[in-house]
Amino acid sequence: MKIYSEEQLPQGSKEWLNIRKLHGTASEVAAVLELSPWTPKTPLQLWQVKNGELHIKLNEAMKIGTETEDEAREAFEKLSDKKYEPVCITEEIDGLPLMASLDGMERGKGNSILEIKVPLNGSCSPLWANMELNEDLPIHYILQMQQQMLLSKQSQCNFWVYDRKNKVGLNRIVKQDKQVQQQIVDGWAEYFKGKPEAGDKDVIVRDDDQWCKLAMLWKMAKSDADEATRKQKELRQKLIDLCDGRSYKGNQVQVTKNNQTGGWSIRKVK
Repeated sequence: MKIYSEEQLPQGSKEWLNIRKLHGTASEVAAVLELSPWTPKTPLQLWQVKNGELHIKLNEAMKIGTETEDEAREAFEKLSDKKYEPVCITEEIDGLPLMASLDGMERGKGNSILEIKVPLNGSCSPLWANMELNEDLPIHYILQMQQQMLLSKQSQCNFWVYDRKNKVGLNRIVKQDKQVQQQIVDGWAEYFKGKPEAGDKDVIVRDDDQWCKLAMLWKMAKSDADEATRKQKELRQKLIDLCDGRSYKGNQVQVTKNNQTGGWSIRKVK
């Protein structure tokens, strides 16, 4: 096991990103088991990300989570009266190169780690409601924490959901589950056998002649249909303008005004 402090291996740094490419990380395990709600969702998509074929854009929620992490950790430390240090752990388990970036590992003789979530909508988010109602946590978060506990050799993880606007948070303790951890190891063992095969959730790239010809014809037809739709809307409005607030018909076209709503309908008539 190798444990890197934030100073030794800052999260988001070039060195950290390079190490991630070579290891199966805790935040990626849901993709390996096809239980991730966002891209990458499959082992193939994860392989494509790690090999530069698929790129993940930084969204607002990810940005806020990163920017607020220190504040959220300090709030939890104040609540728990314990200190947690962000660290990165790499270790080979059953010959598999695995990794976990922890938002906090308890200092001293403690046996817990910390996983921080800062929902975009804070206490109005589904995750906050999930915590308040004591419902099961989303499976991708469970898998992430179980791999974190597996690598850190810790028996429990504090799942801290923080509202950055109201400066409050909710915590739940998640216990180690060795059965789930074995499923994680089995999933990574399958992933590291080689480039994964495409599954039902994957989009396969085709460049054969038959596909390319039909795709070109579809694009042309779609362009024609879009232009026809645009033209139809333009002519519809011109007909309505000619009506001057009243209903008319002529040349097998009827333009009708709904006197209750003020809306217009146009249809072909005999």
